[in-house]
Amino acid sequence: MKNVTSTRLNEKQGNYWIKIIEDVTWDAEEYRQYYDAFGHEFLPKLIDYEILGSCMKLKMEYIEGDSPQLIHYAAVLRYLSYKIIPTLNEWSRLRKIKSNHPLHLSSQDKLPLTLIKDNRIYMHDDLKFNNFLITKNDKLYLMDINSFNWHDFNGLPPDCTLPFCQTIVSKLDV
Repeated sequence: MKNVTSTRLNEKQGNYWIKIIEDVTWDAEEYRQYYDAFGHEFLPKLIDYEILGSCMKLKMEYIEGDSPQLIHYAAVLRYLSYKIIPTLNEWSRLRKIKSNHPLHLSSQDKLPLTLIKDNRIYMHDDLKFNNFLITKNDKLYLMDINSFNWHDFNGLPPDCTLPFCQTIVSKLDV
């Protein structure tokens, strides 16, 4: 399921970046845990968040930089392939282990106390060059943090509207 969020505010305030999203179900705590484990190398830190009625206000670390240019695209794809995607796979694997670990089971019914992540993967469902930022020191950041979510692959993959994607899905019999 595509993480359907629309941004109402996306601006710098002091030393922070403030983003207001129309999705109060986005899991800010999961993002923080992923950031602590892996994402600190390529993601902005989530400083705070607050639910404001039907919206969520995200207060993030402000990172100065520019959008990648055509000359950067190959490097961005390599970093995504060799660094970011493997950490998402590893995070998914570790969370699956954690949720099935005996220490995380209730003593009464042996059910996981944490959400079971079996057959799910933690992913970013809006990977595009405009969501990356390159600092003046050539450090790459993935900026659209509210596009991180768990996907269970029941049904169509996120944002699967392109013809080539539909062909692949039909062959997978999803």
